[in-house]
Amino acid sequence: MREQIYRERLTPNLGTFFAVAILLPAISLVLEPFSLNLGMTIGALTVAIIWLVLYLFSPVVAVTDGKLIAGKARIPLSFLGRSEVIEKESIFMERGPKLSPLAFKLFQGSIGTALKIEVLDPIDPTPYWLISTRKPQELQRALKG
Repeated sequence: MREQIYRERLTPNLGTFFAVAILLPAISLVLEPFSLNLGMTIGALTVAIIWLVLYLFSPVVAVTDGKLIAGKARIPLSFLGRSEVIEKESIFMERGPKLSPLAFKLFQGSIGTALKIEVLDPIDPTPYWLISTRKPQELQRALKG
């Protein structure tokens, strides 16, 4: 039986969805010489499809069945060490100058906090995972069990 302790979908922020919505009047204006109704319909369908793709292709972070799942990557909790909450003030440095090229990274640019998790597996060259999350303390608690 799957025991899911934590789950979060890293969707883009509302500003991204709003920016996509601007396509509706743009498409309508382009197609207006042919048919305003056609333009509105195609515009609405285009926006809805893009919103759906943005949502469905957003990575999921989960702690379940003794594993941390971050997008397509998985690691047993037994290979994880200390974790550190990265607040908004430090996120730029952690994603940039302080970032190890060997680190596993799962970023969502519109999320301003992250969790940095040490990897203890002796045969894995990855020093840590850096994962964007809106709830870093909650994810940290889930990793501790």
